[in-house]
Amino acid sequence: MSINEIYRNIILTFFIAIISLFIGLSILFEINRLMPIYIVPGSDLTYEQMKCELGLCDPIIVQYFRFIGNLFTGQWGISVSVVRNQPVINLIGETFLKTVGVVSLPLIIGGGLGVFLGRISSRNKGTWKDKTIQLFSILGISLPVFFLGMLFQYSLCYELRICEPWGISALPIEILTFTISALITWQARSYMINTSHEKSLISNTIKTGTIFSFIFMFYLLVEETFNIYGFGTILIDAFLLYDYFLIPACLFVIIIIFVIITVISNLIFSFYIFRTSESFDHKIESRLDDEVNKGNNSAENNPEESLKEYLLNRLKSPFGILGAILVIFFIFIAIFPQAITQYSLSETLSPSSGAWNPPSSEHPLGQTESGLDVLALIIWGIRDSIILGFEAVLIGLIGGSIFGFIAGKFNRWGYKLIMGLMIFFYIFPGIVLLMLLIYIYGPFYEMIMIMPTIGILLIPSFTRVIANAMSGEINIHKISKAVTSHIPLNFAIAIIIYTAIGFLGLISLESVLGLENQTIQLGSIVRMGVLLSEAPWASLWPGFAIFGIVLSFLLLHIGLQDYQPKSKVESN
Repeated sequence: MSINEIYRNIILTFFIAIISLFIGLSILFEINRLMPIYIVPGSDLTYEQMKCELGLCDPIIVQYFRFIGNLFTGQWGISVSVVRNQPVINLIGETFLKTVGVVSLPLIIGGGLGVFLGRISSRNKGTWKDKTIQLFSILGISLPVFFLGMLFQYSLCYELRICEPWGISALPIEILTFTISALITWQARSYMINTSHEKSLISNTIKTGTIFSFIFMFYLLVEETFNIYGFGTILIDAFLLYDYFLIPACLFVIIIIFVIITVISNLIFSFYIFRTSESFDHKIESRLDDEVNKGNNSAENNPEESLKEYLLNRLKSPFGILGAILVIFFIFIAIFPQAITQYSLSETLSPSSGAWNPPSSEHPLGQTESGLDVLALIIWGIRDSIILGFEAVLIGLIGGSIFGFIAGKFNRWGYKLIMGLMIFFYIFPGIVLLMLLIYIYGPFYEMIMIMPTIGILLIPSFTRVIANAMSGEINIHKISKAVTSHIPLNFAIAIIIYTAIGFLGLISLESVLGLENQTIQLGSIVRMGVLLSEAPWASLWPGFAIFGIVLSFLLLHIGLQDYQPKSKVESN
């Protein structure tokens, strides 16, 4: 890479940042116009008069520039419901400092450890080192943050009494460090084994957005688990309590964080590429990496190998075998739930005597506060998660196929244009987008539209996979193998997001208990059974179920991605 290319990358970095900021603020402006208007109790103003009082009767262009000006000058208004009469800027400032205090150390340690482990894993692809690191990575991602937190709360704080279960302590910081290091390890390994044409400022921005989205979700879950009153808590409270002025201010902070992080990440990426491209050692290393990638990816890229042969070969992996067995088991439960539990869905949802009763012969995993059978809740909750996963992946695959074929067919410029558009999916973390839609459209949105929204969030992943598999030509075998290997990954991502929404309390009780749509949401069931000191079974067993589902699909993904038959490795 020459000096001129460095300058071009720097210019493109700030261009991406400016466009992302403009798009994000424009979306935020429209959200602000769609939000229900808060009418002060005792006010004599009508709804229309209140709109004009807030400046919503002025011309759109005037509203837009006034709105943007207020955001950048800190005129964020007064909280109307979360902390009444408290200036929003003060409320966000206090809680944001607390958030920085909790997240800083996990980001530094987890980020450094993740890059280090990802580098080792990519350099030793297919060896025991690689498999061990991959196992650590998928365990860290599969274990729901809230479940892991509650597990430690119960074992260390309630049983051993060596810590406090609530507030800022070493425990939430350690959990965040573990999950962030696992996530960064996964992403770093993926980045380092990719071919050179898949590495660009756009791909780096998308990867940065993905990491930011997951870390933000992890932090929200940690705050909720340990009752840490930080930025994440006021964001959730703002949506739940319909705080008209607090919501746009919180979203503005998120947009600014996203833009700053992407600028820093892309500048580091540009200078790293420049430095390594000038290094003789790197040239030798690149040749070795190309040979490794060639050897390990030949099965997927071999146009003569059918999808059937690909699956039979890749499922010989220990990870693939275990993952396939577990996935089949969970799908069996989803199809035949009453083969495991004697209770039908309606019986499962019917309250009975035995509040918080421990495990017994009649209720093997105990009962909840309403006397509901925990095992039955888990079985029907697994069914709900599997159905949502299939539907969300189908939507993501359809959308990704459309954009992916366009990006791949038109190669260079088509690829840059489509993947550039995919960046805007990451301006708001996926979980925040779901909060927004639930807030704007109300309870009706919850269980009806959550699934398609999660599916839409999967579109960029499938788009990237299909576009990279095409490389300017349509090879059905190559595309089908690439898509097949990523379906389990996106399935796991869909379930992670779905259960997180439930645990954060963003789904109403009627939806959780199936009173509207006959569904049982596992994340919400965990939240409902938080009496860890007296009835840990009501939360921990559903948490284990979420962990098992996500782990099974990630294991299958690894098996489909990385295993290479010995004969082909030797022939290379």
